[in-house]
Amino acid sequence: MYCRCFAKFVEIHGLSEKNPITVETKAGILKLYNHDSGNDVSVNLGRPDFRVAHIPILNRSQADEFEIKFDEDDETVKFVSLSVGNPHAVIQVPDVNSAPLNRWGELFNLAKGVFPIGVNVEVVKIISASHLKVFRF
Repeated sequence: MYCRCFAKFVEIHGLSEKNPITVETKAGILKLYNHDSGNDVSVNLGRPDFRVAHIPILNRSQADEFEIKFDEDDETVKFVSLSVGNPHAVIQVPDVNSAPLNRWGELFNLAKGVFPIGVNVEVVKIISASHLKVFRF
């Protein structure tokens, strides 16, 4: 998210005429694109890293899927964790529109002992092998 915010900041303040803007980040060198259609900004973050040792997550089990249990309502949520320079928790759901994304995003970031530097939380519905619908907290 910070890359997209940075690209918009550069555009709004006229700091560069370049499009895309090339920036160096913890995830490597990225190209940020401001689109003519208003506030749309995109960035190709490259391939996600699923190696647990490279994700700032305190549970270092080698599971493909993790679980988090929220004490307040005894709810357990299964997720996949990955990094694109920062940690992400991805939850597969049957309907992204009705998933409690805001609540989960807040609970994930308040949970002690899981993601020490915070986490981006996404809900995902798999449409096909090459098409996902994703909402992000």
